[in-house]
Amino acid sequence: MKAKLLVIHDRRDMKVPIRDAEALVKAWPGARLMATEGFGHHKILKDTPVIEQAVAFLAGATDSASASETRIQSGFDVI
Repeated sequence: MKAKLLVIHDRRDMKVPIRDAEALVKAWPGARLMATEGFGHHKILKDTPVIEQAVAFLAGATDSASASETRIQSGFDVI
């Protein structure tokens, strides 16, 4: 488990509880959890700021200023 991991999960997901995502992040050294609010299980895949954060993570972006700004606008937290 040396790969970087970003888990994106909505607090109101009725199919998979957030505690599952939290347990995965806790068990994976250096993992981060992006917890969203109000998307449920499927709508999260269509949110532009969430997609931008996922793409930035995959691209290896480390610009914390723009990440913080996006979090405030879209209503999610990166833990």
